[in-house]
Amino acid sequence: MAPLRCLGITAPLPPLEMHLTAESQEAMQAYLQQELPESLGRPLLAVAPGARWSTKRWPVERFAAVAQELAQAQQATVVVLGSAEERRLAQELCQRLSVPVLNSTGKLSLMHTAALLQQCQLLLSNDSGLMHMATALRVPVVAIFGPTVQEFGFYPFKACAQVISAEITCRPCSTKGSRRCPRGHHQCMQQVTVAQVCTAAHTMWGLRDSS
Repeated sequence: MAPLRCLGITAPLPPLEMHLTAESQEAMQAYLQQELPESLGRPLLAVAPGARWSTKRWPVERFAAVAQELAQAQQATVVVLGSAEERRLAQELCQRLSVPVLNSTGKLSLMHTAALLQQCQLLLSNDSGLMHMATALRVPVVAIFGPTVQEFGFYPFKACAQVISAEITCRPCSTKGSRRCPRGHHQCMQQVTVAQVCTAAHTMWGLRDSS
């Protein structure tokens, strides 16, 4: 829309949308009944600890700490999502949890992942594709941004979301992330605390039902 604004055209962009098939929705309902028979009726908290670039990943132990606290407070089941390449990261997250958890990392198609995510009350994530998927599905999001910034345009567009980041002078260092921190300290992620994300998560929980 930026080039169009130069021509005086200022029509607002619509929010992101993702339309699910009936098959995918029914398949994920059956999947939950099979995988979580003892947790049926509990709300679902989605956690996506991965990202394409390592510098965009908040420490997995901090994701686990937030998920543990929120799931206990809300009597929720944690659903871990991600690609097949993120299985080891997801396994480490699950090992740190003592609440009911369903690890679906690398097990579902894109459409089935969306159908499962749609049933969740909230997504905790990095700046990643799953963040945008939740946005399109109207699922509230708490997203942690490190080397990237919202001003580049890669943010939860017109979403029920909170973005948590650290205000440091070397940020941003890239538009999409990188394999290593250019300065070797990764403070853009290290300075984001569990308490900050927990506060945002508690605030965002339940907003989907009231929207």
